[in-house]
Amino acid sequence: MGDAIQPGIPKATLILAGNNKQSLTPTYPTPVKVNHSTTAIAQNGALIYPTTPNTNIDSILKQRSEVIENNTLTTEQGNEFRVTFEDGTTVHLNYNTELRYPIKFSQTKRMVYLKGEAYFKVAQDTRPFYVITDHGTIKQYGTEFNVNTFSPERTEVALVKGSISIIPTKSSQEQFIKPGQLAHIEQKNSNISIHNVDLTPYIAWNEGRLIFENRTLENIVEILEHWYNVDISFGTSELKQLRFTGNMDRYATISPILKAIARTTNLQIKIKGREILITDN
Repeated sequence: MGDAIQPGIPKATLILAGNNKQSLTPTYPTPVKVNHSTTAIAQNGALIYPTTPNTNIDSILKQRSEVIENNTLTTEQGNEFRVTFEDGTTVHLNYNTELRYPIKFSQTKRMVYLKGEAYFKVAQDTRPFYVITDHGTIKQYGTEFNVNTFSPERTEVALVKGSISIIPTKSSQEQFIKPGQLAHIEQKNSNISIHNVDLTPYIAWNEGRLIFENRTLENIVEILEHWYNVDISFGTSELKQLRFTGNMDRYATISPILKAIARTTNLQIKIKGREILITDN
């Protein structure tokens, strides 16, 4: 069942100044010239920018006089990619994600824009690090966290280590969250709700797992469609609300996940090409 349907692969599009686009894959030839003076390395599904220590006053003055140039990294359905910024911060982009960032950060702050989902490991630095989303801004000083903006209703932030604050787009109120907490920034009213949760299911994708804790099949199917690039439908809409718990290998074929769902929920799963139908027995 589904042995031919492979998981997503490391692939992204890099958009440079002037809308010049380059496709990045694990076999993409390196290096990658990202502007007139900076060359990055693309290897093993990651884009790595050269580190730039800011110790020299001449380099500081030179950087202050430079125009901040942005790069954009985008992934599509069935793709993921990693990037290491010039400060040593690493970001893991999930599928259907856009990350916009400067080739070199300014002297006072490090700021990126995210649409989609990404896991951040922020390098320690005196400059605060900001992740801008449509619903609000996440601000921190060296930590690990996951940001998910896939839902149009809210941005979801899971803090693994360190300390971060959240500032909703429609409000100036800054709210801090602690490790082990999940925060929702609501689009409708800019309210922030904070929950103490087991973060494992929220960050598992970054570690190569798909963990579902009592999730509806509708929610699970949406994730599988994006990661495995398939089209999944239900025989009746009632089946969407059935719930499933499981811990799966994100880099395996779709087969073991479908078998586990079928066995646990007592449903039938039929596959034709990349189309999957879930029905009652």
